[in-house]
Amino acid sequence: MIAYDTLHMAWRDERARRLANYRRLPALDDRGLVLGATTVLAKRVRDRWGAPDLALQGYEARILALLAVAHWRPVSPAVIGDLRRAAKAMARGDRALAAIHIAHTGLAKIDEDERTAFRLFAAERLLESGVAPRDLMTGLGLDPWPLDAIKYSPDQPRDADGRWAYDDGRTTVMDDPPSAPGVPIGAPSFRRATAIYGETAGLRPTLLDPAASPNDPTNWDETSAARLAQARAYVGIVSDRNNTVHRVSAPDGSNHLATRAWSQAVDAAHQGADGSQLDPRITQIYIRQEGVGKQAPDDWDSHVMLSLGPFHNVGGGDVPRGPKTYIDFYGK
Repeated sequence: MIAYDTLHMAWRDERARRLANYRRLPALDDRGLVLGATTVLAKRVRDRWGAPDLALQGYEARILALLAVAHWRPVSPAVIGDLRRAAKAMARGDRALAAIHIAHTGLAKIDEDERTAFRLFAAERLLESGVAPRDLMTGLGLDPWPLDAIKYSPDQPRDADGRWAYDDGRTTVMDDPPSAPGVPIGAPSFRRATAIYGETAGLRPTLLDPAASPNDPTNWDETSAARLAQARAYVGIVSDRNNTVHRVSAPDGSNHLATRAWSQAVDAAHQGADGSQLDPRITQIYIRQEGVGKQAPDDWDSHVMLSLGPFHNVGGGDVPRGPKTYIDFYGK
């Protein structure tokens, strides 16, 4: 274990250089995938044909631990799939496409301050010194559940017979496909996640540019994105109290937008594990598009106690599409 004084002295020596190249989102450079004050999430390497690649295989836990430290909360393991696609684009020499795949992780910008920068720097040095990713996360009070869920990634390769396999050249296969990417089979959060996914998969945060893609995370208002994450957690809590919700099981991983929506549902399911954060009187939800279609249920013996929005609805279903979508929480 590295002593704090040693870390602080090393930071003092490198502080100016590192802060001059601060990255609030993961970015590619000659070292690989970097974040914060040039902390390397995944090193740049060469594949067997000599093409540029990212060192992801076998380092997933390290990457997820560093992302958790950067965001100060666990990050869904579904981001590894987007990073793998970015690495493949890099191998083809398409850095622009690689950057797009990195953007599709949906990761929010980290704080641009020295405290966050030093935290990432220290975490990187501790991991390099031999501290295990799980020990790092638990020592900082961060739930290490993403490390348990890595093996359920929807991007896991298959063998010639279609069975789920490992990505290291071994022929060993898993007995069953990961039916719930990001959530271990049988976990209590799974049922909550299916409700969150079923009710909110079509929702996006408010768009910075209404004419641009609603599926581009860089086009999402950060305050609205945080509000939508909170709303999803509350939807999960309501689903624990009232089974009359629309549930949809995990996607198969073939559509990256669906996979991202599922990973957001997984995050919210874990955040909603503590039901005490939502008024216990709230037991129902109603999603509406302001000014279009029905604005309230016909026969509920309850009233709106909380309304979160507006969000942008790109999905179909009973709620009209549009930029003024609200989730109303009913209770009595």
